[in-house]
Amino acid sequence: MAGWISSPRLVGRAEELARLGAALERVAAGDPAAVLVAGEAGVGKTRLVTEFAIRAAGAGASVLAGGCVALVEGELAYAPLVEVLRDLVRRLDPAAVAALLTGDRGGLARLLPELGESDQLPPDPDLAGEMGQARLFGSLLRLLGRLCQKAPVVLVIEDLHWADQSTLEFLSYLLRNLRDERLLLVATWRSDELPRSHPVRRWLAEQHRSSRMEELDLQRFSRAELAEQLAGILGSPPPALVEQIFVRSEGNPFFAEELATASAHGLGARLPSRLRDVLLVRVGDCSPEAQAMLRVAAAAGHRVDERLLAAVATADEAELLTGLREAVDQQLLVVSPDEDAYVFRHALLQEAVYGELLPGERTRLHAALARALAERVGWGEPGQTASAAEIAGHCYRAHDLPNALAWSARAAVEADAMHAYAEALRHSERVLELWDRVSHAEMRAGMDRVEVLRRAAQAALAIDNGDLALALIDQALREVDPVAEPVRAGLLHERRGVCLEGVTWDDAPTFEAFREAVRLIPADPPTRERARVLASFAEVLFRAGHDEQAHAAGEEALAIARRLGAERELREALIAVGWTQAARGAIDAGIGSLREAVRLADKHADPHVLAHACGWLGEVLLRAGRLEDAVEVSLSGREPLRRLGLAERWHDNVLLVKAAEALFKLGRWDEADSLARQALAQARPEERCNGHGVAMHEVHMVATLEIARGDFRAAEAHLAAIKDRMLGSVPKFARGYAELLAEVRAWQGRLDQAQAAVQQGLDLVAGTGEQVRSGRLLCLGMRVAADLAEQARARRDPEGVEAALHAANGLAAQAAAMTPNPLVPGASPVVTAGAVGALSDGERSRLAGRSDPARWRATATAWLTLRRPYPAAYAQWRLAEALLEQKQPPNRAAEPLRQAHAAAQRLGARPLLDEVTALARRARIALEEAREEAEPATPSQLEQLGLTEREVEVLEYVAAGRSNREIGEALFISAKTASVHVSNILRKLGVTSRVQAATVAHRLGLFDKQPPEEQGVG
Repeated sequence: MAGWISSPRLVGRAEELARLGAALERVAAGDPAAVLVAGEAGVGKTRLVTEFAIRAAGAGASVLAGGCVALVEGELAYAPLVEVLRDLVRRLDPAAVAALLTGDRGGLARLLPELGESDQLPPDPDLAGEMGQARLFGSLLRLLGRLCQKAPVVLVIEDLHWADQSTLEFLSYLLRNLRDERLLLVATWRSDELPRSHPVRRWLAEQHRSSRMEELDLQRFSRAELAEQLAGILGSPPPALVEQIFVRSEGNPFFAEELATASAHGLGARLPSRLRDVLLVRVGDCSPEAQAMLRVAAAAGHRVDERLLAAVATADEAELLTGLREAVDQQLLVVSPDEDAYVFRHALLQEAVYGELLPGERTRLHAALARALAERVGWGEPGQTASAAEIAGHCYRAHDLPNALAWSARAAVEADAMHAYAEALRHSERVLELWDRVSHAEMRAGMDRVEVLRRAAQAALAIDNGDLALALIDQALREVDPVAEPVRAGLLHERRGVCLEGVTWDDAPTFEAFREAVRLIPADPPTRERARVLASFAEVLFRAGHDEQAHAAGEEALAIARRLGAERELREALIAVGWTQAARGAIDAGIGSLREAVRLADKHADPHVLAHACGWLGEVLLRAGRLEDAVEVSLSGREPLRRLGLAERWHDNVLLVKAAEALFKLGRWDEADSLARQALAQARPEERCNGHGVAMHEVHMVATLEIARGDFRAAEAHLAAIKDRMLGSVPKFARGYAELLAEVRAWQGRLDQAQAAVQQGLDLVAGTGEQVRSGRLLCLGMRVAADLAEQARARRDPEGVEAALHAANGLAAQAAAMTPNPLVPGASPVVTAGAVGALSDGERSRLAGRSDPARWRATATAWLTLRRPYPAAYAQWRLAEALLEQKQPPNRAAEPLRQAHAAAQRLGARPLLDEVTALARRARIALEEAREEAEPATPSQLEQLGLTEREVEVLEYVAAGRSNREIGEALFISAKTASVHVSNILRKLGVTSRVQAATVAHRLGLFDKQPPEEQGVG
């Protein structure tokens, strides 16, 4: 056919091209970006992106492109990524490919077998799931990162509306984990065809939260733009034809092109009014040979190569080539970019041709395609292999149910090996659908129905569909005889326990499932299976606060794993044992076990266990008071997880929150706030506080900071969002919720509500391992009781005083009944027990109406020894208050009050700061002590010394004769860090001793003549 079928030049998209170009400029500067090109079918999305890709390549960018495939509900996993990989391998020489794939060839070979032998994962699919997908995603990210080092990369993903779930998960992972890679993701999707409930729409809604994402919504052509388009196709079309085509196409560029082409065929005024009819008119004008090729290509789907056409079409070689040549000349088919296959010029054309096939014709074509593709399996030729998913789809559409079942079972295994769990689930569900309709189903599937159910359940669990996983496991259990197959039944019960843990807050059914698993799997001889279920049960138990039972299960699992050399089970058992050792008071032993788990997980590149081990190690270090170590372990653990592919998942959030909690306790609140909010922001939508789910740890940490800083409205919003899910659930969360609610109500003066929150929290942790960590909750109860007593005295209400005393005595009795008592140092393994006990004693002294300065002094000292500035400042405020109540001279209360003020001001602890300021105002104490005038060091002197701000602070204490330990306590740094600062100071001052340094400082008049007071109490 003479002339153009498309305008040779892009029309009407200058603004969109400019926005894409601007995005590429940002990317080239190291700011990754993503652009979604949306629009109805035929509006020109592919044309725009193709033009942009040509310009980007001309500017030096590397362009990678792949398309999603409409194959039986998106069951072809990772289709666009496989296309990208195949194109990349094809265009590069082997040496360049090897350099790009360093260390990742085995993982990526699961997507593209041409790369060689794939890596090895644990033989049990239950252990391979999350780890495998994480490693695959990490490999893809590293590959793109290496490409971005050479040049900016434009990654084009076409037809996102057909994307499989695993591709969407990778794109989410990619967008979350891009840092400074020079990568621009450009994706196209049909915005007119997806219902609101479609998974892709939900995915798009989630991505719009990202600041890196922008959307281009392509509109239809205006009349002037369409006239320009037609001029490029027809030369100088008459105005009447332009108007006619504009009215019928309504500005849709593809429809206009087809109408113009039909007009060129002489249809004139008989132009059809529907796009599908216009397309079929052009197909109907072709010869029988060309129409036959188009029918085969339409049934084949997204692309078809010449060998497949020859195998399916009932034509000799001459007829085949004649038909193909005509279809290409008429621009109905076009040669694919890699020049080894044919694709329809537009998906709408393929859909129109396929829609015209007769039912029997479709059946025959799909059957023939399935047979031809089945012959290709195992060829190993690039681009010539066939996936089980494709074959299964053709068999199903051909109504060949026996082969559809067989190939669907194989497709499920293939998808699982590619870590495409959503697709593995769909294929397994297809097998189950056909099971009773096919004879000898077990033989055809290569596994029995129980195994199909188990695999489907594991795939559902991997994509966080716990309810479906539980239903599938229950089906499997109904079909297993526990007497004949106890181990198999036991492992299914273990999986049932895992499912229950994710879908219910009731521990009882979860524990029952695990106990049944342990009961069924024999203890003799010891087996990996028993070690596995014991280790899993132990982790569930200690998370629920049942530390003693968890320890017993963990120890047995550990002994079996060590005896058998079962390293995966050993790693998991070490986590359970490490935690329970620490909970029982053997802190060093617990830390040692958890560090061994971290080491083994890192050695075996096991991100799942590594994440858990780092998280629990951080928790143990927190509870041991080793706060800097907790920060270091939590933050340093993120990098190996990122390397192994688990970054930005909930594992990463756990580590962020652990670090934030340690930083909060250290008094580094700005850093803590930044990490906590980062964790909350990157929590999945279903985990965030949106009324449907909560990210417990993230919200708790953010709310903790909000309460301490006095942002009560924001804190209450977070607490309200998690209330229903928190209470009556995991004891740890119930305790934490009660603490936060009691604290915010205490600061607000809503004391009855605070008292109720304390009691509810204590009731919920009764009889669990969380009792030992309920000291803070008991202290809050004592504080509230004391506040109530003070209010009652002010009202001259003896009954109110008596009620407050009764409540306090009740709390003391509850604490005494706990084993161990969380308020008694030595009895409790909690490192802060001494300070918590001192705080409780201080609060109780307020109940009698005569707050004891000695107790508050001991409390402040205890918290300062633990290097916890916030509770220390609270105790210093109470100390000053007690001194003033006893009519002590104001100057005795001034120093602790000033220290409390300084700490509260530095931290930004607004409620505490307000109380301190109010007390100082009542006592007429100046919070800023007047200093003697001294000859200060001039700015030039300080600059010449070259000391940092921190070194100046340290030098002040050196000049006052303080030791490294005392300096560390005063500045909330370690003695080792103080020593490093002192060494730097000596070097910069050109002296060799601390005495000489102090002399230099005083001679220069750097500090007050009076030495600074220690950060202790007055």
